[in-house]
Amino acid sequence: FVELSNSSNLPKENRTIMVYKKGRKDGVNRDSIFIPFKDQVYKGFKLKAPMLCSISKELSACVMCKEIE
Repeated sequence: FVELSNSSNLPKENRTIMVYKKGRKDGVNRDSIFIPFKDQVYKGFKLKAPMLCSISKELSACVMCKEIE
């Protein structure tokens, strides 16, 4: 996700949305996605409201903005 966002020509004031399936058994979950962005492990991204939301019984999304340099 970070590599794709960094290689894309995103407009200013963008909203970048990462959608993931709930209940995965491979370690990809809300915390493994949300916390690194919240803790600014990946520089150049800001969380945007709604930061984390449920789309359906099966899908959730994390919403952020890629800061344009």
